[in-house]
Amino acid sequence: LTDQVREGVSCLPLDTPQDSLHLFRMLKEHKQVEPTWRRQRPYIIADGVDVTPDAQNGAGTATVEVTGYVRGQNASANQIFLLPGLGERHVDRIDAREDKFERERRIRGGGA
Repeated sequence: LTDQVREGVSCLPLDTPQDSLHLFRMLKEHKQVEPTWRRQRPYIIADGVDVTPDAQNGAGTATVEVTGYVRGQNASANQIFLLPGLGERHVDRIDAREDKFERERRIRGGGA
């Protein structure tokens, strides 16, 4: 199994309580690295999703309304967004509302 795991990752046995403590210590000391795509692309932390079938456009079409928070780079309605399970979709509009968590992110150093 060790030869199938990518380089830099080690496999540990979890046979004894000491092995478990060793694993927890490693997890605690591991520095979490932000993925590159988070800095380069906008992404949405969805708070809710509403799907409304379109009666005018025929069967099989629907409007998907996603409410949540845009993070990363600024999002534009001219972009194509990937919706997991639905594929890449065009955006009609993006409505900006007050971000109730913005102050907390600034205090923690999360940026604007």
